Amino acid sequence: MVEGWRCGAVLLLLAAGAAVGCGRPTAAPTINSLRQAYVRSEGHGSRGARFCQLVLAMDDESIAGTVPGTRAGLLNVLGPPDLTRRSALGSQDVYFYDRFAKRDWVVQVEYDPAGAVMGFGYNAASALDLSEWQSAEAGTP
Repeated sequence: MVEGWRCGAVLLLLAAGAAVGCGRPTAAPTINSLRQAYVRSEGHGSRGARFCQLVLAMDDESIAGTVPGTRAGLLNVLGPPDLTRRSALGSQDVYFYDRFAKRDWVVQVEYDPAGAVMGFGYNAASALDLSEWQSAEAGTP
């Protein structure tokens, strides 16, 4: 479990999307169309509701095994993370996004040592100690 808030425990709260401040789309848009909407309206420097919808859809599809299941695949869709950290057990990336205020929530993606996606987590940025994480520029190859 990643700092006590891995997505598996949070998914029950996310069923309606309300727990992370954005609604799940009623129709099932493709990851590509959600990504295009996110890049067009927000982009990597200003993540908000569109980013949240994209990540929730990717989270759903990762459970189903139909989304890019590697770090490289997610970087291609989500762009560079804000923070990262690595260990012998794998790595994690953090993406800040706007929920109630600027960069007040985070999505954390956890990877195994081979770079396969293990899960997504969501939390208020203020609830986490991110002091030992590296900026993406310093920690991402």
